[in-house]
Amino acid sequence: MSLLLNHPLVLKRARAELDRHVGHGRLAEEPDFVKLPYLQRIINETLWLYPKVWEDPKSSRPERFEGLEGEVEAYNFIPFGRERRSCPGASLANRVMGLALATLIQCFEWERISEE
Repeated sequence: MSLLLNHPLVLKRARAELDRHVGHGRLAEEPDFVKLPYLQRIINETLWLYPKVWEDPKSSRPERFEGLEGEVEAYNFIPFGRERRSCPGASLANRVMGLALATLIQCFEWERISEE
């Protein structure tokens, strides 16, 4: 959430995607997640940010994941490990993060209170 607050246009785009595909009458549910690719890109971007091996690691650009959905090797995310040492709960963690983030965006009006 702190990264979204520091990038208000990304937050606005995520909220627009949720409004368009889920609406205001209910909260996002697991079946909705496939219709929310930008939300997934935000999660991917959060996992991507700050390790020194990535190109332009300090900028938040979820758009860098457009067209890469399903290409696991393209991501190389550090938090879940890789290949034989990868986390068996990565898929569940991704879903839970997506639902939690969607709910936080849907239920609250987020804004920064200062420039810090």
